[in-house]
Amino acid sequence: MDNLLIPGGIGISRRRADSRYTSDKKTNIRWQYGPGHVFIHDLFYTPAVFSADRTCTFSPLMSGGAEAAAGDEYVAQNIDLGPDDFDKSLIVRRDETAMVLAVFYRDADHVEWTAVPWSWELAAAAPYPADTLDVEYVIPARGAFDLKITVSGAAGYLDQLMLANQFLGIGGYHHPPETPVNVSPEDGADYVHDMPTLEGGAYSHVLGTSQIGMQIQIFYDAALENLAHDSGTQAAGISYAVPDEALVAENMYYWRIRYRDSEGSWSEWSQATSFTTVAEEYINAPSNTYPAQGAMDIPEQPTLTASAFSTGGFDDGYTPTESHAASQWQIRTAGGDYVAPAYDSGEVADLTSHQVPEGVLQDGESGYFFRVRYKGDTLGYSDWSAETAFTTKASFATIIGVALVSTGGGAGTWQHVDKDGNNVTPDAAYFQNHPTYAGIEDVVIDGNDMVKYPKFYYKVGPAPAGSDQDGKTCRWMSDQAVDGFDVYPVFFDAGVEIDQFWAGAYEASDDGGTMVKSVAGAPPLASTSFNDFLTKCAARNTGGVDGFHNIDVYELGAVQYLGLIKLGTPDVQAAIGGDNDTGSVQNTGVSSDTLLNLHQFWSNVFMFVDGLKLEINGDLKIFDNQGNGTYVTIATGLTGDMAGYPVTLLENEGVGFDCKALFLAAAVDGTYGNGTLADYQRFYQPGDAVRIARHGGYWDAYANYGLFYMYLFYTATNAYTHYGSRLAKK
Repeated sequence: MDNLLIPGGIGISRRRADSRYTSDKKTNIRWQYGPGHVFIHDLFYTPAVFSADRTCTFSPLMSGGAEAAAGDEYVAQNIDLGPDDFDKSLIVRRDETAMVLAVFYRDADHVEWTAVPWSWELAAAAPYPADTLDVEYVIPARGAFDLKITVSGAAGYLDQLMLANQFLGIGGYHHPPETPVNVSPEDGADYVHDMPTLEGGAYSHVLGTSQIGMQIQIFYDAALENLAHDSGTQAAGISYAVPDEALVAENMYYWRIRYRDSEGSWSEWSQATSFTTVAEEYINAPSNTYPAQGAMDIPEQPTLTASAFSTGGFDDGYTPTESHAASQWQIRTAGGDYVAPAYDSGEVADLTSHQVPEGVLQDGESGYFFRVRYKGDTLGYSDWSAETAFTTKASFATIIGVALVSTGGGAGTWQHVDKDGNNVTPDAAYFQNHPTYAGIEDVVIDGNDMVKYPKFYYKVGPAPAGSDQDGKTCRWMSDQAVDGFDVYPVFFDAGVEIDQFWAGAYEASDDGGTMVKSVAGAPPLASTSFNDFLTKCAARNTGGVDGFHNIDVYELGAVQYLGLIKLGTPDVQAAIGGDNDTGSVQNTGVSSDTLLNLHQFWSNVFMFVDGLKLEINGDLKIFDNQGNGTYVTIATGLTGDMAGYPVTLLENEGVGFDCKALFLAAAVDGTYGNGTLADYQRFYQPGDAVRIARHGGYWDAYANYGLFYMYLFYTATNAYTHYGSRLAKK
């Protein structure tokens, strides 16, 4: 029996091809380690993953050497390197012979023996002979596991076996990618023009290592001795467009391809195949122009673009009349191919540009390649373009926000910020292309001019440490669900998440005396109480129409939230205008003051707001944030008269509410210059009746009116000539 040393707690057995398992006695082994490295039995490595709070421990399974013959098996059972949820490493020190080792493991999740490939191969350091190798295998076991090594091929010598409780990455030669195959042109193709696009099969790596490069060679002869063209090392991909003048017409060529992984290892060359070029007119393969090779942060629906249509192979002096009839666009995943592409446009009229549909690409910095080919009106299709690699955004969500840099000054000091709290300066084009703002559109519902608002997500909190606005309160919005963001409350109806709501584009006007409507060019309905407006708005829900109601606090809040972020200031009078100083009410739509497609939102007549009230006892209540229409208390003790310009806002939250979604004053100041929202708010409760909310402003040109003006003073039965309302719908 060869000298096998076994550490305490680990038993190792060897079975010869012609014998049963035998076991050696347990022997104590000593090993030592230091910060970031270990030294044990002449093996010295720096772990690839190491932190101060984790100790990289090593368990030698065998030292002293063993002559291994084909058919031998080595088995260690019940190995436990600790509870860490990390891959383990097995290092085998062996001689460089034709001996083939296969490594297997099994654990609670893998009850059958599961093979693992080798990862790194490194020549052992002196004093070991030059033909001694250290070979690393990654063992993805969790908890206690068994290990098996089998020997095949020639006999060889095993010098040491060692396990580590984390991946080491010993360096040297990395396990190469799988050998690719030639895909296009097909072997023996005899109708190939002299600037073809050569394509290999999908990149594959047993370790999952990503691709970093490729290379193609073209030869004049089957022996691959007379080189016609060498692409050199190209970026990751599976196709290559042969450049002009590299090949000639009416000649046979042989070609091969190989792939390189991100650790620098090349695959074997593919089996060479042949093709023959012809002297024919053809459509030139286009060149991809966007995304550029290796582009990062690509959004969900990019517009792919390529070069202009052109032809080749025509005699000098001849002007071809071929025209661009159609195109075909394809996308594959980084690990896929074009046999089953992630996306195929089919033949489309999008000639040199094509927008990727929603749902094709995945975020999370996913890798993709695209290609395109052009079709002429008589010559058919070109070859495919050489593919281009791109990587999607970590998140497809488009996030923008504003930070409250400082309170006071009348309207506060605000700054646009990105998702990380760093200063940005978005222009008009940014909001025109932002999915949420671009999704705001005018529609007609039941004869009413309405504005549709698509669902968005919000987050209120301090900017991250180290950002431009470190610690400042930010209000962010996103068009998509993102960790830390919540659906804005207006997008719930009876507890169910919805995709949009609608607000009247114009102030409510009379419609037959029993209901209201939203149209341009009509006098806004006034001298009507809050209770009557609730009735007249709901009266539209007849004849199969439903969902109409008086605008509520969350619909108002959504407009305020989006408006503040777009404008970068709460002062809409300064940013847009809005003083109707004619001294009298105007018809709907007369004023050019418009925010998010809403006309006269603060400058003609006040607007009653549902879902916000001040009880007799001083409790401030709002609708719950699940769209159930039930009231929840958000503040207490508001008796008397709190009136002035908001300095700070309510930010408390509880079951069924989150005040951070709204813009209600927590503290006010009687002086405009000390305010933060530019507008006036008042909460008045003398203890005699429930007070309801009005918003906006009216024709009497008071400077304290605007997007954030809020006034809880009058009751649900009060009616005045400058009090109106606005339709909304879910």
